[in-house]
Amino acid sequence: MRLTGVRWELRVGRVTWSSPAIDDDTVYIGLEDGALLAIDARSGKRVWRYRTGGAVLSSPALDGDLALVGSEDQNLHAVDRKVGVARWTTALGGAVTSSPLVKGGRIFVGSWDENLYCLSSKDGSVLWTHPTGGRVWSSPALADDTVVVASASGYILALDPRDGSRKWRFKARNRIYSTPAIANGSVFVGCHDGNLYAVDMKSGKRRYAIETKDKIRSSPAVVEGKVLFGSEDGKFHCIDAASGEQRWVFDAKGGIDSSPAVSGDTVLFGTLANRVHALDLHTGAERWGFSTDDWVDSSPAIWGRLIVFGSYDGHLYGLEFDTE
Repeated sequence: MRLTGVRWELRVGRVTWSSPAIDDDTVYIGLEDGALLAIDARSGKRVWRYRTGGAVLSSPALDGDLALVGSEDQNLHAVDRKVGVARWTTALGGAVTSSPLVKGGRIFVGSWDENLYCLSSKDGSVLWTHPTGGRVWSSPALADDTVVVASASGYILALDPRDGSRKWRFKARNRIYSTPAIANGSVFVGCHDGNLYAVDMKSGKRRYAIETKDKIRSSPAVVEGKVLFGSEDGKFHCIDAASGEQRWVFDAKGGIDSSPAVSGDTVLFGTLANRVHALDLHTGAERWGFSTDDWVDSSPAIWGRLIVFGSYDGHLYGLEFDTE
């Protein structure tokens, strides 16, 4: 991957944790000022702006003609993707920074009221809830008829998606803001204790833990048997998913809360040092970097040959690239 330039740059207001979702030539992203924004991916021009009653740290999920997003106003909002008006909203009892997961007509999302919710995607009615023991900052993951969620209690819970009954739980040593990744029969998740945990998907028992020198808020990605994740110690890690053995590590010289995106053999992520890095998936060598005027917590999204991400400098960026 070779960076060829900036296709567009749009002043939108501060983007904190929300990461873009892209479909049908449209970018959707949440803003700290409480808005969900729709932008034309080709031109970078605003299509519509939907306002909630609180900061939108949640990343939007797309389900048919709906954009689903949580807000600190304690609601989950289902917004018509064409016109930017609400179809329905559901109060969840606490701020919603968790990004929704949609599967089979059901929406799974966590709240600061310490519950995981399952809702109907048709009308937002609550089908079941399950207590997690702590605020749910991150998003649930789903695989093998099991929904996995982590919370600030340090617990990782595996639940039956049909009724919310618990299959197992695992206790880490500190808070978890990282979204679990499920692959190779394991759950991978970062923790504020500085460890990346690998937990057996069937039993809930720890397989291994990889220690870093600071908390991990970055959510891991698993590609080609490799687990990719960043730490606030400024290092970006690639480990073998099966053994936990280190493949390579890259010094980003700035804390990493952004979660990685992978395109072909290139890994992309942002840093608290105001920079986006593109690394070789196999070696960890840097291919290019791009600087903004403030930190990049938002995770990059890739659409065709366009990379889209937000920065706390108040801009949304659309970068063009070529494949080499």
